[in-house]
Amino acid sequence: MQVLRATVRGTILAVLLVGTGCTPFGGSSPSPGPSSSPSSTATPAATPTATPSPTVAACDRTMLKVRLLTSSGAAGSVLPTYVFFNTSANTCYLQGQPGLTVLDASNHVLFSQPAVPDPTAPRVPLQPGVTDPGTATAPHGTATADYRIANWCMVGTVQSFAVELTTGGSVSASGALQLPGCNSAPGTPPLIESKAFAAAP
Repeated sequence: MQVLRATVRGTILAVLLVGTGCTPFGGSSPSPGPSSSPSSTATPAATPTATPSPTVAACDRTMLKVRLLTSSGAAGSVLPTYVFFNTSANTCYLQGQPGLTVLDASNHVLFSQPAVPDPTAPRVPLQPGVTDPGTATAPHGTATADYRIANWCMVGTVQSFAVELTTGGSVSASGALQLPGCNSAPGTPPLIESKAFAAAP
């Protein structure tokens, strides 16, 4: 009978201990730890976008000033060099082989050699705001063009010259240019050829 009572007491005690959260060793039952929240995924930093460079346009006739830089003679030919200044507020470029038109005192065309566009030729940038020093040296930021003129037999008095651009139109060129003599019949077309635009050193 005593054994039964002891067994009942032990059972009741065990139930009480479990109900109060105590362990048989006097400590408290470990409470469940806080549930860990899933870690947030880091947003990758945005890659900075490069600012595009301004587009450089071809020079047109309204943006240019042209002057005879130098002129020399060789083997019955005249070899003039013209210099090109950008009078606009923005950088522009010249490309290809310019032409040349010769005018009389009444502004009539005596002869015109057209320009030759050449997309494979280098683009020569012209910086804005470069002043003309009036010397025989082309300043940095300008362009030059070399010509060869031979056998001038056209009838009429030469008064002025205009450079033909590869983009269309022409620009009056200042400076007195002495043309070569005639070795053929009067009215025979002359030889006028040019090299591609080049950057001034």
